[in-house]
Amino acid sequence: MSEVLKRGPHRKRFRTNLKELREKRGMTQKQLADRVGIATAYYARIEQNYHQPGAIVLQKIAKVLRISPAKIKFIRIGEGG
Repeated sequence: MSEVLKRGPHRKRFRTNLKELREKRGMTQKQLADRVGIATAYYARIEQNYHQPGAIVLQKIAKVLRISPAKIKFIRIGEGG
């Protein structure tokens, strides 16, 4: 896990971006989790900031959301993302 995500505004942005991107794609947490191959409860905890996904899971989430992992972490979705 990136040290950057452990602290600071990037962690909140990551959580917010995940939710906004998922909703923008018209997906429920269950639908996204199923496509990624993880439990819905685990995905929900990622979105709520209780867990940070490993690199492989993050790449799978990014692929389903059609965005790069770096953009999930750092861009502001509501501001031109």
